Amino acid sequence: MSALSPARALSPASAAMDVLAETTGSVDLATVLDRAALTERVDTKYLIFPAVLGRLIEHLQAEPEGEVDVLEIDGRRRFAYESRYLDTPDLRMFRDHLQGRRRRFKVRTRSYLDTGGSFLELKLAGAVGGTEKVRWALPDRAVEDVAGRAPGALESLYRELAHHGHRRIDTLAPSLTTTYSRTTFVGRNRPFRLTVDTDLECREALRPGRGGLQALHDRVLLEVKSPTSRDRVHRLLLDLGARPVAMSKYGVGLGLTRGLSTRPWADAVGRHLDADLAA
Repeated sequence: MSALSPARALSPASAAMDVLAETTGSVDLATVLDRAALTERVDTKYLIFPAVLGRLIEHLQAEPEGEVDVLEIDGRRRFAYESRYLDTPDLRMFRDHLQGRRRRFKVRTRSYLDTGGSFLELKLAGAVGGTEKVRWALPDRAVEDVAGRAPGALESLYRELAHHGHRRIDTLAPSLTTTYSRTTFVGRNRPFRLTVDTDLECREALRPGRGGLQALHDRVLLEVKSPTSRDRVHRLLLDLGARPVAMSKYGVGLGLTRGLSTRPWADAVGRHLDADLAA
């Protein structure tokens, strides 16, 4: 495990994911990307109990076109992630999401704590819930200071924003750090991915010693990534009693840790998210 990887007790949700992951065949990262890279896709989120996810996997495995495999790297099937979000001093990106602006985006670094590797990522909201993601490789230490240690990547991000018609951002500063565990399932015969997150922790980037948000202890955040919103996975989840939820790790994490509005994600926060604010 990376020296950066946080020490974390095994929660009920993560323990359930480890058991479930062992019930499927495994594939490497190259196979996942070959089957379902999905840099342009529709993302749909569900907050559910592991037992519901288990029944979904059972149903998929029983369908010739629905079978899934799980990502495995060096014997691991669940991986620790860290995301460091960047925003303007007036939190333009957070407020654009809060207001539901159609042409919104997020900027973050993503680090794979168990397997290594860091990236600067730009996520752009598209039409009808679509998402486009662009990213640039970073030296691991550059996540702490992208402008100072990876100015080329930041300039590439600015050019990408200009290409999509967004105005120039003069200042980006760290706003929120999240860590969580992720297990990834991929369709064997059609392009879809199921990412399953547990043990979410959110802390203000500029005051990391201050209390933060801890969530997903006994529930999982399932994200269905597919070319369209009509994949059969959604029908199966509906049959299992699951409904899509509006859920943004950045929006919920920043809103709750700073006492800001979380109105667009009120259903997730109030009814589905098993969250605690740490002292």
